Amino acid sequence: MKRVITAVFLLCLVAAACYGSYRYVERTTSTLAQSLEQTSQSIRSGDLSAAQDSLLHIYGLWRQHYQPLSALVRHNEIDNTELLFVRAQQSLADGDMQQAALHLAELHAMLNHLPEMETPTYFNLL
Repeated sequence: MKRVITAVFLLCLVAAACYGSYRYVERTTSTLAQSLEQTSQSIRSGDLSAAQDSLLHIYGLWRQHYQPLSALVRHNEIDNTELLFVRAQQSLADGDMQQAALHLAELHAMLNHLPEMETPTYFNLL
């Protein structure tokens, strides 16, 4: 009976850890994606310095959460997101607003995609 209780306890513990990690990824990426809206607004209004400052701030937030996210999400997805941040920053540094807007749209889509990969589904369990 002790083995069954231990097994059920461990199962509940693993399920809670999975849910917690999913919520962390979802909360972090949605916060970053919402923050990108301000950068996009600055690009649409033509304010290059505000867009650069905003993106630099968002990138700082990304770097703060980089270690936990890299433990919870596939490394290639994290690397692709990091690369999109660098491309967007470089486009803004070059003054290419259209290219920066494109990279920000890709980055926004990638940030929205990261929690979808961690969503528990029957297919993921197999």
